[in-house]
Amino acid sequence: MDLEAIGAMLREARQKQGRALADLVAETKIRERYLRALEEGDASVFPGVVYLKGFLRAYATALGLDGAALAAQLRLEAGPVTAEAPQADRVPAGPDLKRLPQARRPRGRAVSYLVALLVLAAAAVVWAWSAGLIPPAVDLAAEGPDAGVEAPPAEAPGAEQAPATEPPAQPRPPAPAPPAEVTVTRQDGPEGLVTFLVGDSRLEVEILARWDRCWVEVSIGGQVVFSGILERGQRRVVEAEREIRLVVGNTPALEFTANGVELGIISPVGPTRIVFTATRTP
Repeated sequence: MDLEAIGAMLREARQKQGRALADLVAETKIRERYLRALEEGDASVFPGVVYLKGFLRAYATALGLDGAALAAQLRLEAGPVTAEAPQADRVPAGPDLKRLPQARRPRGRAVSYLVALLVLAAAAVVWAWSAGLIPPAVDLAAEGPDAGVEAPPAEAPGAEQAPATEPPAQPRPPAPAPPAEVTVTRQDGPEGLVTFLVGDSRLEVEILARWDRCWVEVSIGGQVVFSGILERGQRRVVEAEREIRLVVGNTPALEFTANGVELGIISPVGPTRIVFTATRTP
């Protein structure tokens, strides 16, 4: 099946669901120009076949289609895909700050009107005070601290004062502090090395083979604790105190979660070396 036929299928599925391309950009973290190119059957904008199939698989799955099957059936008949270097192909969708409207400065005439209104208001206050419409302030210090305060009624002789029945209020214990939100910072290194700094005292990394089977090697403290193939749909959870190191053969087939923070597909190409490091002390 060629890319044009698959693109028509994707566009029809999206339109039937009443979803805009911007909604799919936010869900798949793929740039809009790549999603539009998939629907239009234009393979020339993709930097490589691996990117094209990886984005096709993710986009089709987000629409409820079998992304892996469509990627396997894809036949490129329109010539080779360009090999230009990608520039942050998968980035979180957000507003384009360059397109936001710039705030306009107030014009000189509006400023003049504002100054004139302030002058008129000040003149009105002065006229009202001179005409006696505004009463003078009362000097409480001159009349004494008890001026204007009524004395409490005197108690009758022999009247007994009722004892206090309510116990003194006990101080409330301070509310527990809310748990700190875990932050994950990504650092890209040379030769396919990706490091994630996890703002927590322990590590819990989930590896999910969502898109295809993949070979994975997991090391903790310099020792290999797992080395094998995760079949499609399988997941594995790895826990450690300070550091987890992974070597992945087919990175686009996997999605990662670190201490509850979803990281998605780390890289559209493979193999990749991945390091998770806890940055907080227990």
